[in-house]
Amino acid sequence: LHIESTYRYKPEEKARFNAFLRACCEFYAGEGHEALLYGRMEAPLHIVVPQRTFNLGKRGIMRVPAVYHSLWLLPDGGRCVTLFNPETQEHRLDVPGVGAVVVPALGARLVPLPRI
Repeated sequence: LHIESTYRYKPEEKARFNAFLRACCEFYAGEGHEALLYGRMEAPLHIVVPQRTFNLGKRGIMRVPAVYHSLWLLPDGGRCVTLFNPETQEHRLDVPGVGAVVVPALGARLVPLPRI
């Protein structure tokens, strides 16, 4: 995320971007700190995620995940999944080994995984 990309945004789009950026920074400084700073990213889990569709006009259609996720191995041997939702609606995802997890709108979530 970078603030320069907001220069051409409408005020309401910029407000959403700033809210998501704030949530990501708070996540990094808070519950996600150990995983994102000291953890090791692993191959992602298979999580079914809705798609966002963008119409790029003459350049076609672009589809991206509605929620971005990554799997982390923690220094103590535990594992967790980080989930980032840049949309204005919450999403409920099924995380393997955990079950249903709600990812807040314009927010981030850390989900500890059971030890194997």
